Amino acid sequence: LAAGKTVQVKSSSGAIRVQGKRQGGISYVIRERVRAGSEAAAQREIDRMRFTTLNSGGVAMLRAECEGSNGGSIDFEVQVPAQTEFLKLETKGGGVRARKTSGARCRPPRVAAIFSWMRSEA
Repeated sequence: LAAGKTVQVKSSSGAIRVQGKRQGGISYVIRERVRAGSEAAAQREIDRMRFTTLNSGGVAMLRAECEGSNGGSIDFEVQVPAQTEFLKLETKGGGVRARKTSGARCRPPRVAAIFSWMRSEA
């Protein structure tokens, strides 16, 4: 996937890990995970999952949707150019981590991480 000034990763369920590398483009690995009672049921769950990429107007987007999947998730491992200026990482379930992205002016990039749940501390 071609690099963008902004990289957006969105998952309806799953972890997102982003790491900056000395490279010109974006590379990624996705892992689809399901729980099912049989191999055939697992395949039906995987068939309900959707993964898309888009690159437009300086924004590179990777999106995974697990809607309709029972207990399914898609985890992302994404390598971006180290000088990526802005990361927007969004998941409804799973951890988010970004490392070794320095931004265009040798500073940490702005990172927006959005979660659909609230965590309260006692």
